Amino acid sequence: MTNEIKCYLDNEDSAYLEWYRKKLFSELGQSDSILTGETPSIDRIKENFKNWFEDKKELLKNKICFEWNYVEKRFLYNDDLKFIEELAKYIGNFIDFPLEVASILFLGGLDSLCLN
Repeated sequence: MTNEIKCYLDNEDSAYLEWYRKKLFSELGQSDSILTGETPSIDRIKENFKNWFEDKKELLKNKICFEWNYVEKRFLYNDDLKFIEELAKYIGNFIDFPLEVASILFLGGLDSLCLN
């Protein structure tokens, strides 16, 4: 898990691409396999994630900011990898593809979700 997080932190687009791939396979009812056909542009995938996020925003805000207590948790971890791993474990209880979502939310700034 840590290697995947490192990859996502080093290359944000890889988190979006993996989220898109997993979401597509889930929607098609397929297990992990190779994408065929043209992959949308990264901008289109990010727009897709943004739309997904807007649909899930209140759930994520309630669960992460209040139930998980993000404001307190963000100070407990000196290691971003461990923080993302713990966040992913938590949101995996109610969100598909938690590692990718946790990484994207971390990179996008959880403060903007929880402190606004």
